[in-house]
Amino acid sequence: MNVITFEEKVWEVDQIRVVIRASWNTEIGDFDWKNKAADNSSVTNWLNNRIFPKIANLSAIVIEGTGQQPHGRKSLEKVRNSYKID
Repeated sequence: MNVITFEEKVWEVDQIRVVIRASWNTEIGDFDWKNKAADNSSVTNWLNNRIFPKIANLSAIVIEGTGQQPHGRKSLEKVRNSYKID
């Protein structure tokens, strides 16, 4: 799976915007999760369990709806809510 497809799949399943720091056509592992991660999971826990094992030695960041990077202890629920338009 290339980086663009991986990022799109993460958005589709987990509703979290992740940016992999690599060329768009870099091949990485498949994002094969079917259910979104729990709302009470932290950003750090989510990255360590779902993202980093699939991207080898590449870097990745989460981007909130504000365009900022959330701190690692922030819950996924709060990150997901940041994308909502009032």
